[in-house]
Amino acid sequence: MNKFRTYIGAIGAIALLSVGATLPASAEAGLTNQSQTMIGVSVRVLGNDPNHVHPEFSYQGHQSNQWYPKAQVIRANAWDAGRQGYDCYDAFQYTWIDHAKARQDTTFCFDAAGQEFEPEATRASARLK
Repeated sequence: MNKFRTYIGAIGAIALLSVGATLPASAEAGLTNQSQTMIGVSVRVLGNDPNHVHPEFSYQGHQSNQWYPKAQVIRANAWDAGRQGYDCYDAFQYTWIDHAKARQDTTFCFDAAGQEFEPEATRASARLK
């Protein structure tokens, strides 16, 4: 009979502990809960790892990730009103875009201080086959 009472007492204690563990902290202490909890979840797809570095490559004699002018750049202080710069010239490079080899074409100009810049909306990309 003592073993039966011990088992009943143990089951009762476990039941009380499990009820106490499932109650929120405010209910256990008899206090109101005014805290806010925010849980954030981050998901990363391994196939699109932004830190993945593609190897350098050469295409038609041009190294990747280097800009090459399509013609010789001549500084004549000629103003291009459409691009808002001086002595604009077209250039290209071979690079990786979305894990595929691609060619990018753009235009570079010089500002009044002689600094090279790329006007907005001049870059175009095409995948290589």
